Amino acid sequence: MLFFFLYVNFVHVNLYIQKNYSKSLTNAELAKIFHYHPNYLSAEFKRSMGMPLHRYLLETRIMKASSLIESGYKNLDEIANICGFKDINYFIRYFKTILNMKI
Repeated sequence: MLFFFLYVNFVHVNLYIQKNYSKSLTNAELAKIFHYHPNYLSAEFKRSMGMPLHRYLLETRIMKASSLIESGYKNLDEIANICGFKDINYFIRYFKTILNMKI
């Protein structure tokens, strides 16, 4: 029963990230929203989802950016901002790293 409870809550964390990826999200903010200690959230999220929370958020943002680029959106500054990146250079570096692509 406890596993089911944790799984359901991490599904909610995942859905929250999917809906709010463009906002400035931190482990501490998510922990507060879902009533977990930040270290516990981080450890359990990694165990449940197979990757650290910050990596999951980063990959979510990059996949959303990739979708915008594929749909013909051209302005990389706007794409970076829409997807929650405040620094275009950070966005480009991780876009290339995660997708092994050139922009």
